[in-house]
Amino acid sequence: MKARNMSSRTATSCCSSSTPDLTEVTARFATLAPPDFVKALPDVVQDILDSSIALGAVWAIALHQILPNAR
Repeated sequence: MKARNMSSRTATSCCSSSTPDLTEVTARFATLAPPDFVKALPDVVQDILDSSIALGAVWAIALHQILPNAR
């Protein structure tokens, strides 16, 4: 099996589009939202926004339901 050369792909090259995608906007909202606004949200939403793992899991489930099946 031929090994892939992944050294040419950096973290900035995969995410260098000029327009932010929905995941990036959500991640920025979760980290930059005013604390007063976050405290006004229901406890479940606060828990999801507080945990990057939970936020990623919710997005994975939502995208799995939204995106068409490519089989």
